[in-house]
Amino acid sequence: MEIDVEVVRGAYAAFARRDLPALLDVMHPDIEFVEPAGSHFAGTHRGHEAAIAEVLVTLPENASEFHADAEEFLDAGEEVVVLGHHRGQSAVTGESFEVPFAHVWTMRDGLAVRFRSYHDTAKLRAALSGSQ
Repeated sequence: MEIDVEVVRGAYAAFARRDLPALLDVMHPDIEFVEPAGSHFAGTHRGHEAAIAEVLVTLPENASEFHADAEEFLDAGEEVVVLGHHRGQSAVTGESFEVPFAHVWTMRDGLAVRFRSYHDTAKLRAALSGSQ
């Protein structure tokens, strides 16, 4: 649904301005936040508190800059697929990085109930740890 695409666009805008409350407003309180095996944040993180503590607030520890630049939003019924690039700068080396991603947001009643991230985990891990 087009409304879901707009909600997800709003999530990326909130993340870009580091507005955590606005980002959480898009997510169901029991959201499943799924990061791929091999990433710094691997696993399924359930609920707002886990998404914040285990993923969102750890980004500044690993990257002095970290952006999720969404480039395409694809309406797939109850899911919104977002294609883009993670861009930033390693906190360890200061080197810039760019890693493509696909994010799949499962929407229900205007809220994200599940977020799944797909990216080159080895490349992103190396960029964040400085072992490129």
